[in-house]
Amino acid sequence: MLFFFWLLLLAFVLSPAALEALAQSRTQLWEYGQTAYLCDVHAKMEKQFTDPPYNETMKWWALNSENRVIFGYVSDDGNWTVLRMRPDGLSCIVDAGTDWQIMIPTTESSHDR
Repeated sequence: MLFFFWLLLLAFVLSPAALEALAQSRTQLWEYGQTAYLCDVHAKMEKQFTDPPYNETMKWWALNSENRVIFGYVSDDGNWTVLRMRPDGLSCIVDAGTDWQIMIPTTESSHDR
């Protein structure tokens, strides 16, 4: 019963790309703390967002405080998805949405020096 509650909650929170990924048979939910993430093999998750109809491309990657790789994907029509790669090679949807924009820095950051 709890599993179906999470699926219903995900249907209201995640983007269409994430819901498409959930429909794949090997996709799994990973619970970390009090949050459930949609996860699968990285190449399969990435393909869900980079292929039509979403056409997202990876624009950035970073290491978080736990030395996990975080990937950011965006599309020209405003959709975006953030994936986090786990140590076992699976990647999980951390967040997704619409209406991203590029911010132009107004001051020099420590990384520009």
